[in-house]
Amino acid sequence: ENWRQDTYYTVEHIAPRKGNEHWPATFYEEPELINRLGNLILLPEEANGLIGNRAWVHKRKFYELLGSDTV
Repeated sequence: ENWRQDTYYTVEHIAPRKGNEHWPATFYEEPELINRLGNLILLPEEANGLIGNRAWVHKRKFYELLGSDTV
């Protein structure tokens, strides 16, 4: 039911659309790869805003928390 709410309609780029000091420059040598399905994940709007362009080590922790079982 939660995934039917408007707040769940965001797509997060795992490697950010624009490179920064946290991501290897080699990721951006082929710009079309940034928008491929393998670099995209559905996230709630609030989580997407919090994650931003952080380094992979931080994003991974966010993803683990968001994917954990809740009762």
